Amino acid sequence: MSYVDHIVRTFGGVRAMARKTGFPVSTVASWRARGSIPDAAKPVVLQMANDLGGGLTHTDFFPSPPGRSDQGEADQETIRGIVSPPNAGQEDAA
Repeated sequence: MSYVDHIVRTFGGVRAMARKTGFPVSTVASWRARGSIPDAAKPVVLQMANDLGGGLTHTDFFPSPPGRSDQGEADQETIRGIVSPPNAGQEDAA
């Protein structure tokens, strides 16, 4: 099972994921068929899962390659960028 299959199942299927995230059914179905969610869509999907109590974490979106149990430094930078965007936590100086 691919990481996308796991994410889709967490949402309750392709149609349920599409409805809950706002992406078209055809888009979610293509992600599942391809076994990959575009990086630009991952923050939206993760946020919706968190808002709905889906129990997904950033590690669900960045599986380790076969034979590798850790994540490299570059992967960690990507994860931090999705979980905490560069301006996160900074308040407006208004």
